[in-house]
Amino acid sequence: MGKGRHKKRSVSRPAAQRIGPSFAHTSSTLTQREFDERVYNQYAAAVASCLSNPPDTEITIELVCTPLGTTVRGNPLLADIVASMEPDALSYVGLDFCNNENRPRFQVWLSEERKRIEVFAPFVLPEKQRIHIAGTYDQEHIRLYVDGRLVSESRHPGRLGPSTRNATLRCGPAAPLLAVRTWAIALPADLLQFLIQRGTLRHTPTRLGKGGPYAAYEGAEIGCMVVALPEIAPSESNEVRLATRILTAAGVPEQSHGSADQRLDRAATTLLGSCRQLEILLNDSETREGDLLDFFRHNPAATFLIEPDQVQIWREQYIQGYGQIDFVFRKFNRRYVAVEIEGPQHTIFLQNNEPSAQFHHATDQVKQWQKGVERNPRAAQETLGLDGIESPDGMVVIGRDRDLADPKRRERWNDMCKESAIKFQTWDEVVNRGRHLAERLGNARLPRATWS
Repeated sequence: MGKGRHKKRSVSRPAAQRIGPSFAHTSSTLTQREFDERVYNQYAAAVASCLSNPPDTEITIELVCTPLGTTVRGNPLLADIVASMEPDALSYVGLDFCNNENRPRFQVWLSEERKRIEVFAPFVLPEKQRIHIAGTYDQEHIRLYVDGRLVSESRHPGRLGPSTRNATLRCGPAAPLLAVRTWAIALPADLLQFLIQRGTLRHTPTRLGKGGPYAAYEGAEIGCMVVALPEIAPSESNEVRLATRILTAAGVPEQSHGSADQRLDRAATTLLGSCRQLEILLNDSETREGDLLDFFRHNPAATFLIEPDQVQIWREQYIQGYGQIDFVFRKFNRRYVAVEIEGPQHTIFLQNNEPSAQFHHATDQVKQWQKGVERNPRAAQETLGLDGIESPDGMVVIGRDRDLADPKRRERWNDMCKESAIKFQTWDEVVNRGRHLAERLGNARLPRATWS
């Protein structure tokens, strides 16, 4: 978009032009021409309106978050506007999760009517995916949007609390937030779509106040305000840290890792390449366990297909009297995992649907090694260099999914996985999890902001 072209169009509009729902009926998928000739002018007028409208008539609060995979308890806060940072401060406008799940809710306090109104999303948000959530109120309707789509609406005529004029924006612990922004108008659907498609909220430094468990932005006037949450900067996300570990394992020098987005792309490409190479090996009838051990020895990044949460790896660890294990992983939570693999030619079940001798052998090997650590953890710590190891978890990788094609075998396999303290995986599950992990890293790339 040419800057001069837009500036010329915007000057012909009154600075305080009202932005109502007049464009709400248009398609949410907008063409470049529609961006240029319609929606951009809404954006320009909205910015002008924020500078002139009283901040107690209309409101929009929008944010970008990544709902966690852990169970949500109670109604944890995403972001709200409060009178002060006192414990009993009144929340005038707020977004949170409700009903003990990742179900967004938007609430507004009407001062003259002295009541709280709210709307809920009719669904639970997916875990660990970047989501844009927005709530608007225009003195007539309260609306909730998810990724620019209207998901809930209710009519409640009223007036916002006048104290929003000198309020505090508070960000809570419900989910990792990338950024939060408030507007002194109720943004229409098309404009929200424009803002999302043209770039997420730009990170802009602002003064961080005190608020106990909250990140509070005090003394900020409501209206076209953008804040950044430094404690959850993209470079510190779990996905970026994982990508860094994968690239380090692959032998990429740290100075060549690149930006967060570049690390995510390169790590995803590395994982997909490992998946393809491993799959070729697995489909070769001549491949044996030793071939797989050689593959992982020469492709350290491929071991993330077996244990994605690893931060350190040891190979072929022997405990006298208790045998040897193929891999030992230390995870980021400091737990250790002992892993035994079997060649792809070994089946999981016999013809009578009982576990095969190879399956029992691998399982017993893990149990014996675990027992050796538990009986003398100090020896394992000092001799093997496994700092802090006491009671390691166990894993066995064996067989192919075709071994489980029979429904009875699949049911037996599922029961074995549930009942055993040792984790069981087929080689196909290892490859598929690697592909899903690569997809997760690719999806974690940050959208580019094109405006401030």
